[in-house]
Amino acid sequence: VKLVMNITDVGHALHDDETAEDKIEVAAVKEKKTPQEIADFYEKAYFDDMKAINVKKAWKNPKATKHIKEMIELVQVLINNKKAYVTEKGDVYYDVSSFEDYGKLSGNSVDQLVAGAVGLGAVSPGDAFLSLGTSGVYFVCNAAFSPNPERAVHAFCHCLPGAWHQMSVILSAASCLAWIAKATGAKDETAALAEIEGAELEGGEVIFLPYLSGERTPHNNPRARGVFFGLTHGTDRADLGRAVLEGVAFAFLDGQEALLAAGAGIGQVSIIGGGARSSLWARILASALGRPLTYHSGGTMGPAFGAARLARLAAGDEPPEAVCVPPPVERVVEPEASLRDSLMKKHERYRKLYLALVSEF
Repeated sequence: VKLVMNITDVGHALHDDETAEDKIEVAAVKEKKTPQEIADFYEKAYFDDMKAINVKKAWKNPKATKHIKEMIELVQVLINNKKAYVTEKGDVYYDVSSFEDYGKLSGNSVDQLVAGAVGLGAVSPGDAFLSLGTSGVYFVCNAAFSPNPERAVHAFCHCLPGAWHQMSVILSAASCLAWIAKATGAKDETAALAEIEGAELEGGEVIFLPYLSGERTPHNNPRARGVFFGLTHGTDRADLGRAVLEGVAFAFLDGQEALLAAGAGIGQVSIIGGGARSSLWARILASALGRPLTYHSGGTMGPAFGAARLARLAAGDEPPEAVCVPPPVERVVEPEASLRDSLMKKHERYRKLYLALVSEF
Protein backbone atom coordinates (compact mmCIF):
# COMPACT_ATOMS: atom_id res chain seq x y z
CA VAL A 1 0.00 0.00 0.00
CA LYS A 2 1.41 3.38 -1.02
CA LEU A 3 0.32 6.63 0.62
CA VAL A 4 -0.32 9.73 -1.49
CA MET A 5 -0.90 13.09 0.22
CA ASN A 6 -1.67 16.15 -1.88
CA ILE A 7 -0.23 19.58 -1.12
CA THR A 8 -2.98 22.18 -1.54
CA ASP A 9 -0.80 25.20 -2.28
CA VAL A 10 -3.62 27.23 -3.84
CA GLY A 11 -7.36 27.53 -3.38
CA HIS A 12 -7.60 28.28 0.35
CA ALA A 13 -10.46 30.77 0.18
CA LEU A 14 -10.93 33.29 2.96
CA HIS A 15 -14.70 32.91 2.65
CA ASP A 16 -17.06 30.21 1.39
CA ASP A 17 -18.05 31.81 -1.90
CA GLU A 18 -16.73 32.25 -5.43
CA THR A 19 -15.64 35.88 -4.89
CA ALA A 20 -13.38 35.14 -1.93
CA GLU A 21 -9.68 35.93 -2.03
CA ASP A 22 -7.09 33.17 -1.71
CA LYS A 23 -5.49 33.01 1.75
CA ILE A 24 -2.04 32.41 0.26
CA GLU A 25 -2.31 35.45 -1.99
CA VAL A 26 -3.50 37.62 0.90
CA ALA A 27 -0.59 36.41 3.06
CA ALA A 28 1.84 37.11 0.21
CA VAL A 29 0.74 40.73 -0.01
CA LYS A 30 0.94 41.13 3.76
CA GLU A 31 4.40 39.52 4.03
CA LYS A 32 5.68 41.15 0.79
CA LYS A 33 6.54 37.77 -0.68
CA THR A 34 5.36 35.79 -3.66
CA PRO A 35 2.47 33.31 -3.21
CA GLN A 36 4.89 30.49 -4.04
CA GLU A 37 7.25 31.59 -1.26
CA ILE A 38 4.37 31.54 1.22
CA ALA A 39 3.27 28.08 0.07
CA ASP A 40 6.84 26.73 0.18
CA PHE A 41 7.37 28.10 3.71
CA TYR A 42 4.32 26.37 5.16
CA GLU A 43 4.99 23.17 3.21
CA LYS A 44 8.50 22.97 4.67
CA ALA A 45 7.24 23.80 8.18
CA TYR A 46 4.64 21.03 7.91
CA PHE A 47 7.12 18.36 6.82
CA ASP A 48 9.64 19.49 9.46
CA ASP A 49 6.97 19.04 12.13
CA MET A 50 6.02 15.61 10.78
CA LYS A 51 9.67 14.53 10.80
CA ALA A 52 10.11 15.81 14.35
CA ILE A 53 7.33 13.53 15.62
CA ASN A 54 8.56 10.62 13.48
CA VAL A 55 5.71 10.53 10.96
CA LYS A 56 6.85 8.91 7.72
CA LYS A 57 6.48 11.03 4.59
CA ALA A 58 4.00 9.91 1.95
CA TRP A 59 5.24 8.10 -1.14
CA LYS A 60 3.95 10.92 -3.35
CA ASN A 61 3.10 14.53 -2.49
CA PRO A 62 1.60 16.11 -5.62
CA LYS A 63 1.01 19.88 -5.55
CA ALA A 64 -2.31 21.37 -6.61
CA THR A 65 -0.57 24.11 -8.59
CA LYS A 66 1.00 21.48 -10.82
CA HIS A 67 -2.38 19.97 -11.76
CA ILE A 68 -4.78 22.89 -12.20
CA LYS A 69 -5.41 22.12 -15.87
CA GLU A 70 -6.30 18.50 -15.08
CA MET A 71 -8.61 19.57 -12.23
CA ILE A 72 -10.51 21.96 -14.50
CA GLU A 73 -10.83 19.24 -17.13
CA LEU A 74 -12.10 16.77 -14.52
CA VAL A 75 -14.80 19.19 -13.33
CA GLN A 76 -15.93 19.64 -16.93
CA VAL A 77 -16.12 15.86 -17.38
CA LEU A 78 -18.33 15.62 -14.29
CA ILE A 79 -20.62 18.34 -15.66
CA ASN A 80 -20.79 16.68 -19.09
CA ASN A 81 -21.65 13.32 -17.49
CA LYS A 82 -24.40 14.82 -15.30
CA LYS A 83 -22.42 14.16 -12.14
CA ALA A 84 -22.35 17.88 -11.34
CA TYR A 85 -24.42 20.90 -12.34
CA VAL A 86 -23.81 24.63 -12.80
CA THR A 87 -26.04 27.28 -11.23
CA GLU A 88 -27.05 30.57 -12.81
CA LYS A 89 -24.24 32.24 -10.85
CA GLY A 90 -21.69 29.86 -12.33
CA ASP A 91 -21.14 27.82 -9.15
CA VAL A 92 -20.53 24.09 -9.63
CA TYR A 93 -22.30 21.64 -7.30
CA TYR A 94 -21.57 17.91 -7.20
CA ASP A 95 -24.68 15.74 -7.41
CA VAL A 96 -23.80 12.98 -4.94
CA SER A 97 -27.09 11.22 -5.67
CA SER A 98 -25.74 10.36 -9.13
CA PHE A 99 -22.80 8.38 -7.69
CA GLU A 100 -24.00 4.84 -6.99
CA ASP A 101 -20.85 4.01 -5.00
CA TYR A 102 -20.76 7.25 -3.01
CA GLY A 103 -19.60 6.54 0.54
CA LYS A 104 -18.43 2.96 -0.03
CA LEU A 105 -14.74 3.84 0.35
CA SER A 106 -15.19 5.55 3.73
CA GLY A 107 -18.06 3.38 4.95
CA ASN A 108 -20.14 6.52 5.44
CA SER A 109 -22.81 8.03 3.25
CA VAL A 110 -24.96 11.12 3.06
CA ASP A 111 -27.84 8.93 4.29
CA GLN A 112 -26.21 8.73 7.72
CA LEU A 113 -26.48 12.48 8.16
CA VAL A 114 -30.22 12.17 8.69
CA ALA A 115 -30.32 9.56 11.44
CA GLY A 116 -31.76 12.24 13.72
CA ALA A 117 -34.75 12.53 11.41
CA VAL A 118 -35.35 8.79 11.72
CA GLY A 119 -35.23 9.16 15.50
CA LEU A 120 -37.96 11.79 15.34
CA GLY A 121 -40.00 9.83 12.81
CA ALA A 122 -39.44 12.52 10.14
CA VAL A 123 -39.40 10.14 7.19
CA SER A 124 -42.45 10.95 5.04
CA PRO A 125 -42.89 13.89 2.65
CA GLY A 126 -43.85 16.96 4.64
CA ASP A 127 -42.37 15.78 7.95
CA ALA A 128 -40.11 18.51 9.29
CA PHE A 129 -38.14 19.64 12.31
CA LEU A 130 -36.15 22.61 13.57
CA SER A 131 -32.81 22.02 15.23
CA LEU A 132 -32.06 25.01 17.45
CA GLY A 133 -28.44 24.39 18.34
CA THR A 134 -25.26 26.45 17.93
CA SER A 135 -26.35 26.80 14.32
CA GLY A 136 -29.89 26.24 13.11
CA VAL A 137 -31.35 23.70 10.70
CA TYR A 138 -34.85 23.53 9.21
CA PHE A 139 -35.17 19.97 7.86
CA VAL A 140 -38.01 18.90 5.55
CA CYS A 141 -38.65 15.48 3.99
CA ASN A 142 -39.47 15.35 0.27
CA ALA A 143 -40.76 12.85 -2.24
CA ALA A 144 -38.19 13.96 -4.85
CA PHE A 145 -34.85 15.73 -5.21
CA SER A 146 -35.70 19.45 -4.86
CA PRO A 147 -32.60 21.67 -4.95
CA ASN A 148 -32.64 25.46 -4.70
CA PRO A 149 -28.93 26.41 -4.79
CA GLU A 150 -29.69 30.02 -5.74
CA ARG A 151 -31.15 30.47 -2.24
CA ALA A 152 -28.67 28.11 -0.55
CA VAL A 153 -31.15 25.31 0.19
CA HIS A 154 -29.43 21.96 0.70
CA ALA A 155 -30.99 18.91 -0.95
CA PHE A 156 -29.92 15.30 -0.28
CA CYS A 157 -31.23 11.77 -0.34
CA HIS A 158 -32.74 10.60 2.97
CA CYS A 159 -31.37 7.52 4.72
CA LEU A 160 -34.42 5.48 3.69
CA PRO A 161 -34.98 4.17 0.15
CA GLY A 162 -36.76 6.46 -2.29
CA ALA A 163 -36.86 9.41 0.12
CA TRP A 164 -35.25 12.86 -0.01
CA HIS A 165 -34.85 15.89 2.18
CA GLN A 166 -34.06 19.59 2.09
CA MET A 167 -32.33 21.72 4.70
CA SER A 168 -32.34 25.42 5.34
CA VAL A 169 -29.27 26.27 7.42
CA ILE A 170 -28.54 29.38 9.49
CA LEU A 171 -24.99 29.65 10.75
CA SER A 172 -25.68 31.27 14.13
CA ALA A 173 -28.72 30.31 16.20
CA ALA A 174 -28.41 29.46 19.92
CA SER A 175 -24.83 30.73 19.71
CA CYS A 176 -26.32 34.22 19.34
CA LEU A 177 -27.95 33.88 22.75
CA ALA A 178 -24.66 32.72 24.29
CA TRP A 179 -22.92 35.70 22.69
CA ILE A 180 -25.38 38.35 23.92
CA ALA A 181 -25.43 36.88 27.43
CA LYS A 182 -21.64 37.15 27.62
CA ALA A 183 -21.49 40.56 25.92
CA THR A 184 -24.02 42.12 28.31
CA GLY A 185 -22.65 40.57 31.48
CA ALA A 186 -25.49 38.15 32.16
CA LYS A 187 -24.53 35.22 34.42
CA ASP A 188 -25.35 32.73 31.64
CA GLU A 189 -27.95 32.02 28.96
CA THR A 190 -30.48 30.78 31.54
CA ALA A 191 -30.23 34.03 33.46
CA ALA A 192 -30.50 36.03 30.25
CA LEU A 193 -33.65 34.16 29.23
CA ALA A 194 -35.21 34.68 32.66
CA GLU A 195 -34.62 38.43 32.33
CA ILE A 196 -36.10 38.48 28.83
CA GLU A 197 -39.13 36.48 29.96
CA GLY A 198 -39.72 38.96 32.77
CA ALA A 199 -39.98 41.87 30.33
CA GLU A 200 -42.84 42.80 28.01
CA LEU A 201 -42.91 40.33 25.11
CA GLU A 202 -44.42 42.60 22.47
CA GLY A 203 -43.66 46.16 21.46
CA GLY A 204 -39.84 46.20 21.44
CA GLU A 205 -38.36 48.15 18.54
CA VAL A 206 -34.82 46.73 18.41
CA ILE A 207 -34.01 44.53 15.41
CA PHE A 208 -31.11 42.09 15.28
CA LEU A 209 -29.51 40.55 12.20
CA PRO A 210 -28.03 37.27 13.52
CA TYR A 211 -25.23 36.98 10.98
CA LEU A 212 -22.37 36.66 13.47
CA SER A 213 -20.72 34.03 11.24
CA GLY A 214 -22.09 35.17 7.88
CA GLU A 215 -25.21 33.44 6.61
CA ARG A 216 -26.10 30.41 4.53
CA THR A 217 -29.83 30.16 3.69
CA PRO A 218 -31.13 32.15 1.91
CA HIS A 219 -28.35 34.71 1.35
CA ASN A 220 -25.28 32.48 0.98
CA ASN A 221 -23.25 35.48 2.13
CA PRO A 222 -20.17 34.74 4.25
CA ARG A 223 -19.48 38.47 4.55
CA ALA A 224 -22.79 39.28 6.27
CA ARG A 225 -22.40 40.47 9.86
CA GLY A 226 -24.51 40.85 12.97
CA VAL A 227 -26.34 44.16 13.44
CA PHE A 228 -28.45 45.80 16.14
CA PHE A 229 -30.81 48.48 14.84
CA GLY A 230 -33.15 50.79 16.73
CA LEU A 231 -31.20 51.39 19.94
CA THR A 232 -32.25 54.24 22.26
CA HIS A 233 -31.28 55.49 25.73
CA GLY A 234 -34.02 53.25 27.07
CA THR A 235 -32.72 50.04 25.48
CA ASP A 236 -31.71 47.53 28.14
CA ARG A 237 -30.29 44.01 28.27
CA ALA A 238 -33.71 42.39 28.03
CA ASP A 239 -34.48 44.39 24.87
CA LEU A 240 -31.26 43.23 23.25
CA GLY A 241 -31.92 39.64 24.31
CA ARG A 242 -35.45 39.63 22.96
CA ALA A 243 -34.18 41.10 19.66
CA VAL A 244 -31.69 38.22 19.44
CA LEU A 245 -34.43 35.60 19.91
CA GLU A 246 -36.57 37.34 17.30
CA GLY A 247 -33.68 37.76 14.86
CA VAL A 248 -32.94 34.04 14.90
CA ALA A 249 -36.67 33.35 14.39
CA PHE A 250 -36.67 35.69 11.39
CA ALA A 251 -33.68 33.83 9.93
CA PHE A 252 -35.64 30.57 10.24
CA LEU A 253 -38.62 32.28 8.57
CA ASP A 254 -36.43 33.36 5.64
CA GLY A 255 -35.24 29.76 5.41
CA GLN A 256 -38.79 28.45 5.50
CA GLU A 257 -39.72 30.66 2.55
CA ALA A 258 -36.67 29.43 0.61
CA LEU A 259 -37.74 25.84 1.29
CA LEU A 260 -41.28 26.53 0.11
CA ALA A 261 -39.95 28.23 -3.02
CA ALA A 262 -38.04 25.01 -3.75
CA GLY A 263 -41.26 23.01 -3.66
CA ALA A 264 -41.25 21.81 -0.06
CA GLY A 265 -44.57 20.77 1.43
CA ILE A 266 -44.29 21.34 5.17
CA GLY A 267 -46.55 19.45 7.56
CA GLN A 268 -45.88 18.83 11.24
CA VAL A 269 -42.76 20.61 12.49
CA SER A 270 -40.94 19.18 15.50
CA ILE A 271 -38.29 21.05 17.47
CA ILE A 272 -35.04 19.86 19.06
CA GLY A 273 -31.75 21.35 20.25
CA GLY A 274 -30.50 23.20 23.30
CA GLY A 275 -32.31 26.42 22.42
CA ALA A 276 -35.60 24.52 22.26
CA ARG A 277 -35.59 24.28 26.05
CA SER A 278 -36.74 27.91 26.16
CA SER A 279 -40.54 28.07 26.08
CA LEU A 280 -40.34 31.78 25.23
CA TRP A 281 -38.15 31.15 22.20
CA ALA A 282 -40.53 28.39 21.08
CA ARG A 283 -43.47 30.83 21.27
CA ILE A 284 -41.56 33.37 19.20
CA LEU A 285 -40.53 30.75 16.63
CA ALA A 286 -44.02 29.26 16.30
CA SER A 287 -45.56 32.70 15.88
CA ALA A 288 -42.92 33.88 13.37
CA LEU A 289 -43.21 30.71 11.27
CA GLY A 290 -46.99 30.58 11.58
CA ARG A 291 -46.78 26.89 12.47
CA PRO A 292 -47.24 24.78 15.62
CA LEU A 293 -44.00 23.34 16.99
CA THR A 294 -44.10 19.83 18.45
CA TYR A 295 -41.94 18.60 21.33
CA HIS A 296 -41.34 14.84 21.55
CA SER A 297 -40.30 12.67 24.47
CA GLY A 298 -36.59 11.94 24.20
CA GLY A 299 -36.18 14.47 21.41
CA THR A 300 -32.63 15.26 22.50
CA MET A 301 -31.68 11.62 21.83
CA GLY A 302 -32.94 11.76 18.24
CA PRO A 303 -29.68 11.01 16.35
CA ALA A 304 -28.65 8.08 18.58
CA PHE A 305 -32.20 6.71 18.59
CA GLY A 306 -32.32 7.07 14.81
CA ALA A 307 -29.08 5.13 14.41
CA ALA A 308 -30.51 2.34 16.57
CA ARG A 309 -33.66 2.26 14.43
CA LEU A 310 -31.57 2.01 11.26
CA ALA A 311 -29.67 -0.92 12.76
CA ARG A 312 -32.99 -2.59 13.60
CA LEU A 313 -34.18 -2.15 10.02
CA ALA A 314 -30.94 -3.55 8.65
CA ALA A 315 -31.04 -6.59 10.94
CA GLY A 316 -34.71 -7.44 10.44
CA ASP A 317 -37.44 -7.44 7.84
CA GLU A 318 -39.78 -4.82 9.31
CA PRO A 319 -40.97 -2.04 6.99
CA PRO A 320 -39.58 1.46 7.76
CA GLU A 321 -43.06 2.87 8.41
CA ALA A 322 -43.51 0.38 11.26
CA VAL A 323 -40.23 1.29 12.95
CA CYS A 324 -39.70 4.98 12.18
CA VAL A 325 -42.70 6.37 14.03
CA PRO A 326 -42.59 9.68 15.94
CA PRO A 327 -41.94 9.42 19.68
CA PRO A 328 -44.80 10.41 22.02
CA VAL A 329 -45.73 14.09 21.91
CA GLU A 330 -44.91 16.02 25.08
CA ARG A 331 -46.50 19.32 24.09
CA VAL A 332 -47.29 21.54 21.14
CA VAL A 333 -46.55 25.27 21.03
CA GLU A 334 -49.12 27.09 18.93
CA PRO A 335 -48.63 30.40 17.09
CA GLU A 336 -50.10 33.40 18.89
CA ALA A 337 -52.04 35.78 16.64
CA SER A 338 -51.14 39.06 18.36
CA LEU A 339 -47.48 38.08 18.68
CA ARG A 340 -47.36 37.02 15.03
CA ASP A 341 -48.78 40.38 13.89
CA SER A 342 -46.09 42.20 15.85
CA LEU A 343 -43.33 39.93 14.53
CA MET A 344 -44.42 40.23 10.89
CA LYS A 345 -44.09 44.02 11.04
CA LYS A 346 -40.60 43.63 12.44
CA HIS A 347 -39.70 40.98 9.90
CA GLU A 348 -40.46 43.38 7.05
CA ARG A 349 -38.01 45.88 8.53
CA TYR A 350 -35.52 43.07 9.19
CA ARG A 351 -35.46 42.21 5.49
CA LYS A 352 -35.18 45.83 4.41
CA LEU A 353 -32.30 46.31 6.84
CA TYR A 354 -30.31 43.45 5.31
CA LEU A 355 -30.90 44.75 1.79
CA ALA A 356 -29.84 48.25 2.83
CA LEU A 357 -26.61 46.96 4.42
CA VAL A 358 -25.60 44.11 2.12
CA SER A 359 -23.26 46.32 0.08
CA GLU A 360 -21.54 47.43 3.31
CA PHE A 361 -20.65 43.93 4.53
